[in-house]
Amino acid sequence: MYWNLKCTIMVKTINSLSTFSQNASILSAATMPKYNKSVLSLLLTITLICCGCTSVSGPSQNASLEKQAQEIALIREYFEEPEDRNFDVEPELFSIDDVQLNAIKVSGTLHDGKYLMDTFAVDTASEKKYFYSQEEKQYVEFLGDPFFASADSPDEKYRAESVGMSEDSVSGLIPLKEMRVIDLESGTILWSDRGFLNNQFLWSPDSSYLAIGYSGRTWTETKVIEIGTWSELPNPNINGLLLAADQEADLADAGLTVIEPLKWETDNSLLLKAEWDTNTGEKVTGEFKYNIQTHVYSNAKLETELAG
Repeated sequence: MYWNLKCTIMVKTINSLSTFSQNASILSAATMPKYNKSVLSLLLTITLICCGCTSVSGPSQNASLEKQAQEIALIREYFEEPEDRNFDVEPELFSIDDVQLNAIKVSGTLHDGKYLMDTFAVDTASEKKYFYSQEEKQYVEFLGDPFFASADSPDEKYRAESVGMSEDSVSGLIPLKEMRVIDLESGTILWSDRGFLNNQFLWSPDSSYLAIGYSGRTWTETKVIEIGTWSELPNPNINGLLLAADQEADLADAGLTVIEPLKWETDNSLLLKAEWDTNTGEKVTGEFKYNIQTHVYSNAKLETELAG
């Protein structure tokens, strides 16, 4: 029981310190990420060592707590909006290659309750990382640093998020398994689709639409979901942009283009980034607006330069 109490103290301390560091108004947005990763990690280590000072186990438990702090700090960096996540440690429940590992269970928070999302394990000595595959019922090693995007709607009714990791790798990288929208009251999944290497979510100001950017290694596309009907609207694409801009393009590869959502200008107007390479060795970049109700492209500003 004493050990479980310390684990609870540890997790709550991590969440409290994270919220403090993210809300510190004296820091600028440009310096905040660096502050979170360095200072938060130091604060976590100090707090956990202090929590273990009264332990009957002495230095060995201090070392264990410090190790758990390092593991949680690493996993936290994978999640957007980590303050909406809980990171619970189950100490040394299993071993991989004769190394005892902790299970780090990540859950999301609802208005009243929480829901389990993913489970990870980290071997800090070998720097190997694992996720628990629900299909294979075992831990699977992964490379790279996944990013689980998350964004709550402005009316606080819904959460768009990436969850899970696929068993199928892409050039050694493991795509995210699913992107979805949940109800923050009940936790019910209202919409879902398969995940990609990267996802991003942008809510319209009135919470009526969700713009989703999804990417492979060399391309990015955008889809827009109508909230309530949960239907996919006609998506902004390279052909529509070229037609609106009255411009022809000799694409080097039609699959290697970027149409990335940047921000909502109004409740129904979305600003997007465009980028592609041509067969003549040039790179075209620019921005344009897309009205998701009228499907009209406007304000296209494209520049062409020699590809680097």
